[in-house]
Amino acid sequence: MFDAIQTQVNSEQTQKFVEETDQGIMTAATTGKNQPLPIDEMQAEKPMITDDGSINVTWYNESGPSCSTGEKSLRALEFELDGRTIAHQGGGVWKQANGRTTVVSEPQIGYDGETLQLQILQLEEGDFGASEAVAKADHSKATDLTEEINTVAQNCPNGTSVKFTIESSYHEGWYQYLDSEFGTEANVTTDGDAVTVELTDIREPFDPAKFIVKEDHGLRGPGGKALAEDQRLARSLAGKGKGGNDVFSIKTTIKNVGQRDESQDITATILDDDSNKTLLTTTHSDLSVPKNGGERTIGHPELKFELDAAAKKKLDHGETYKYIIETEDDRTETPGTFYVGTPDSYFNVSNASHKIDENVTITADVQNIGVENTSDGRADLELEYLDDETPDAYKRISPNTVNGSYGATTTVEWTINASRMIRGDYEYSITTADDKSVTKTFTLNTGVDPSDTELVLDAGNEVNVSVMGTEVSAEGPTREQRARLVDGDKTNGKWKQSGRGEWGFTNQGWNENGGWRSDGDLRCSYYCDEPTEIWWDDDGGWDLEWTKSRYGDWSWNGPGTWQQHRVYNKRWAPVTTEIITQPVDENGNPIGESNTIQPESWGSENYESYRSPEDQNLNTHDTRDKIWKYNFTTEDRISLTLSSTLYSCSNYQKTNTDLYTDGEYYPYHDTWSKYDGNGYWDHYDCANMYGKSLEVDAATDSNKANVRVRSSENNTVPELRAGHQRQQSADEVLERGDEDLFGGKYENGTGYLDLEKGKEFVFMYELTEEAPPNTDPEEFWKEAEETDTPGDPNFNDVIVLVEVDDIPTEDIVSPIPVGEDGVPVDVGRGESDDDSSDPSGFDSGVEVETDKIIIG
Repeated sequence: MFDAIQTQVNSEQTQKFVEETDQGIMTAATTGKNQPLPIDEMQAEKPMITDDGSINVTWYNESGPSCSTGEKSLRALEFELDGRTIAHQGGGVWKQANGRTTVVSEPQIGYDGETLQLQILQLEEGDFGASEAVAKADHSKATDLTEEINTVAQNCPNGTSVKFTIESSYHEGWYQYLDSEFGTEANVTTDGDAVTVELTDIREPFDPAKFIVKEDHGLRGPGGKALAEDQRLARSLAGKGKGGNDVFSIKTTIKNVGQRDESQDITATILDDDSNKTLLTTTHSDLSVPKNGGERTIGHPELKFELDAAAKKKLDHGETYKYIIETEDDRTETPGTFYVGTPDSYFNVSNASHKIDENVTITADVQNIGVENTSDGRADLELEYLDDETPDAYKRISPNTVNGSYGATTTVEWTINASRMIRGDYEYSITTADDKSVTKTFTLNTGVDPSDTELVLDAGNEVNVSVMGTEVSAEGPTREQRARLVDGDKTNGKWKQSGRGEWGFTNQGWNENGGWRSDGDLRCSYYCDEPTEIWWDDDGGWDLEWTKSRYGDWSWNGPGTWQQHRVYNKRWAPVTTEIITQPVDENGNPIGESNTIQPESWGSENYESYRSPEDQNLNTHDTRDKIWKYNFTTEDRISLTLSSTLYSCSNYQKTNTDLYTDGEYYPYHDTWSKYDGNGYWDHYDCANMYGKSLEVDAATDSNKANVRVRSSENNTVPELRAGHQRQQSADEVLERGDEDLFGGKYENGTGYLDLEKGKEFVFMYELTEEAPPNTDPEEFWKEAEETDTPGDPNFNDVIVLVEVDDIPTEDIVSPIPVGEDGVPVDVGRGESDDDSSDPSGFDSGVEVETDKIIIG
C-alpha cells in the first residue's frame, strides 16, 4: 500500500505532511468520519504501524493491594526520514534524531488538581480497499478500553492513589512532556523505556456495592393488590385500626449496580405535603440483591404500613402526602404523592368565616374528600337572625356549586348588602349533603333599624298596608226613648185602646216595607174616626214610635212584652289615611319628589273617575270592623310612612240604628258615670266634609307626639281605654280579624304586640286631641296610659299595620357556580435514578477518554 512513497523529501515538506496527517487522525477521532491522509504524497521511507508503546493504569494504597489494567497497547505510526524518525503515538507526535527524542505535538494528558485526565489514542493498521490512505475511528474498541479502566477503578475500593506507566521507544519525549505538565502535582519518574506518573490520595475509599431505587411502582392495598383508584388510598381513619383494610404498602424495584453481592435496609417514609414532617416510616431489613445490575422488587409485606389508632391520627381525609423510598446509598429524586380519602364521595366543609364592611361576605372551603369523582355538588348557607324570627329571604339563599372531582377544593362565597340587612345578631353555618360547618355568629350594627318609623325599602320589596281600625266619634244620650217587643212576634198580636193603657205612639210617616195599620185614621187629630185596634202589616203601613207614658191609653194584646229603652246617638267623624313614599339613595337620603298613595279600595266604592273627600272616608259605622288593605311592590329604593287626617263635618246623616245592651257605668267619666249606654243607638255618618281638623304625618316633626310606631323591639302597649262608651280600645282593634297582633300581657300588666322583627310595624294615631307644641312624645304616651282619666289621648283613632316582605333575594348575591374550577389534587409515583447514565456511581479519580484510529 506504501509503494508510492518517495525516499527523498524536503524537511519542510515532511513537517507539513506530518501536521496534515496529525490533523486528519485527530479529526477522525473527534467527528467519527473517515479522513484522507497525505501519506502517499510523502517522499520518504515507507511509514509503518509498529507495536511500539503501551500504557498501564494502577490504583493502589500504601497499606493494601493494588489494582491494575495491565499493559494496553498504544502502537505508533512511524516515518523514517534522513536519519530521523517521526512518530504518532498516544495522541502526541514525537521526533527522534541523533539519539534524542523531542516533542512535536503534545498528547492530551493532564491533571486539574483533583482528577487525572487521560485522553489516549490507540493506532491500528487496516485495509479498506481504498486508493489512498484513510484514517478511520473505531469507537467500540475505544469504549472497551474506557470501560476496562473504569472497571478496574471500581473494583479497587481501597485504591486512593493512581499511577500510570507509559513504556515507549520515545520515552525521553514522554518524560519531557509529563514532567513539564504535572510539575509538583505528581511524582514523574523514568526507568529504562518506561515513564511513570504517580498521584496520591486523589479519591476516598468506597463501598463497591451500590443499591439504587430503580423504580417506584406506587401504593398497593391489602395483599399487595392494586388500589381501586391509582395513588388514592380509601381508608377509615376512625377506630383502633389494624383491621384487614387498615393495611397498605409501597412497591419498588431496587437495583445493585455495584460489583459485590450485598444486603441493605430499604426504607419507605411518608411525609406531609410540604415534605417538612415525617409521619410514618417502615423498613425492610437486609434486602439481598446480586451485583452487576441485579434487581429485586418488593412491596407487600416488605414495605407494609399498618394503620393503628396512633397512625390514623396522623392522616386526614382529603389530604395529599409525599413519600420517599431509600436505600443506604440512594433515594427517589422526586417524592411520590398519594391521596387519602373516604371510600365514597363526601363534601366536607371547613374554614367557614365572615367579613363585614359594606357587605357581609361569608366564605368556606368545600372539598370532596372521597377517592372517587362524582357530579358537582352544592353548598348552602344557613343564616339565622337571633333577635327575632328569621326573615324568609334568609331561608331562600341560592346555593353554590362545588367541584365533584376527588380531592378538589372549592371556595364558596355569599355576599349580602349590609345596608339591606336587619341590625342585630346572626348565626350561620354552611352545609352540604354530607357535612355542616361549625356554627359562627356575627353582629351587624348597620343596616335596617327595626324601630324606625320611616321604613327604607329596596326595589322588589312587597309591602302590605292594613288599616286595622278607625275609632273617631262623638256620642251621648238623648231624651228620646223607644220600645221593642220581647219574646213575641208583632204580627201575632194587636194594640188595643183601653183608656187605661200605658203606651202611646207618634206617627213618623208611611213605610212601604212594613208598618202599622188600624181600623181608624192614624193621621187624624180632630173630628175623625179614631182607631180602636192597630196591627202590623209586612206589606206596608205607618211607622209608629211607641213610648211609655202615664197618659197613654194603648195596651198590647198578644204574646211578648214591650220594653222601652233610652236612645243615644253617635256621630262618626270623617278620617282619611294615605301612604307616602319618597325615593331615597343608598344612605336613605331623599331624592326626587315624594308620592302620595290614596288606595282606591279604601273608602266608598261608589265613584268613577273622581274621588271626593267623602269617598275617601274610612270612619263610618257600617265599615267599623272592616280592615282596609292595600299591597304593592316597590320599583325603586324608597322610604315609606303614613299620614292620617281628621276632617270637620257640616252634615251628619243617620245611616242605621242598633240596640246595645252590654253597657256599663264608668265612675271616672263625666257622662258615662250617669248613663250605662244600654238602649237604641242612632249612627250618623258624615255627608259633607270640610277643612282639616288635625293632620298627623309620621315622617315629619309636626305632631310627632300624636303617632307611636310599635315594632318587635318597641312592642309594649299599655292598657289604653276607649274614649267613649261604644268605642273600641287600641287593644281591641289590634286583635281584630286574622291579624290578631296582641301578644298578651307581662306580669306588670303591660301588654305587648307579637310582631316579626324587620317585617311588621304598627302605626297608632291620636287625632282627636292634639299634643301641645314641643310635647315630649314619651310624656304624651304616658298620659294615654293613665287609667283614672276619661277620653283622649288613647291612640285608637287610626291603627295601621305595615307588613314588609323580608329582604329581597336580589340582595343576597351568589357567585357564578364554580363547577370544574375548584382546585383538584395531584398525585403520582416518585422518580428514581437512571442507572444507565452512571453505572457505578463511584469516584475513580480518573477521567478517561480513549480513541482508536485504524489507518489503511
